[in-house]
Amino acid sequence: STEIRTPFVDKNFISLIKSLPEKYIFEKNKKILSESLNLPMHIINQKKQGFVFPFEIWLKNTLGKEINTKTSSLISNDNEWYKMWTVFILQKWIDKNI
Repeated sequence: STEIRTPFVDKNFISLIKSLPEKYIFEKNKKILSESLNLPMHIINQKKQGFVFPFEIWLKNTLGKEINTKTSSLISNDNEWYKMWTVFILQKWIDKNI
């Protein structure tokens, strides 16, 4: 899978990880990572939890105006926010790549 959390997309961090011996890279735990960050144990031992982007809040602000402008000819503005977001992202990709 692709890692998108900010610390893991840093090119210096990636270079450092690539320089480690394979035995550290392929360990099944995150000991090196947790030790390097010097995090408290209660944070290290927390269960994974997901997160959701605040799309509805974004749509009520400036980004919402841009999305309405870009998507109004394709879908009605009374659609659920996730449909508008999907069409908006698709339109942005088309504008950039086609």
